[in-house]
Amino acid sequence: MLSRLYSSGSLKKNGSGIISFDPFRIYGLFFLIDMNAEVFNDTKPQLLKVFVSLLLTAYFIFLRSLTAEKLEKKIYSNIAALVSLYPFLIIVGYANSQSVVMGLLFLFGFMSGMLLLSRRYFDGLIKKEDTGITIDAYRIYGLLFLLAMNRGIPVTETSSQLLQVFVSLLITVYFILIGSFTKDVKKKASTFGWREFSVCIRIGPSSCTRTHYSLSSERQSFWGVWP
Repeated sequence: MLSRLYSSGSLKKNGSGIISFDPFRIYGLFFLIDMNAEVFNDTKPQLLKVFVSLLLTAYFIFLRSLTAEKLEKKIYSNIAALVSLYPFLIIVGYANSQSVVMGLLFLFGFMSGMLLLSRRYFDGLIKKEDTGITIDAYRIYGLLFLLAMNRGIPVTETSSQLLQVFVSLLITVYFILIGSFTKDVKKKASTFGWREFSVCIRIGPSSCTRTHYSLSSERQSFWGVWP
């Protein structure tokens, strides 16, 4: 709150040309790091770890909204995307500590959130801006959550096997949805190619060879371009 009141960026230049740092943002980050260090102990509730770790990403997103300069906004966006790897690992660890169904539902919720945010703020994997290009981190983390869902299903019972089939099919659905969010024709064709690849994984190499022509023809007629 103090940073929002007295500063519009990490660096501030006064009338005499002297540049000063915003100490409120720096100490706010120190307090946040200390919060994460406090709950990192295994004896702490896992759900509390998830909440506090997500504050790290939310902190840099909030700093971005308080910043007026476009280049600094982009820097905060990139930092938020990078530090989000930490809460991702915490979330996956929490999901693994739950039952199979509850863990999958937990990861599915975050994957769905990433898709909604991607649709809200991006129309492709890469967005060109005045300050350079921005990569859609929401799509990347959505895919990571989806891969985490496919990783930890034990195949010991018939119900688990059916669940594994359902979750594996979500990969194909994911790329279909990503393709529907994408406006650029070439990026759509590339996304459809990933869908074809995911289909090939599930139907087997020999069947994939036999159906390659029909899939490619479908891609040509649907998007109107060749790969």
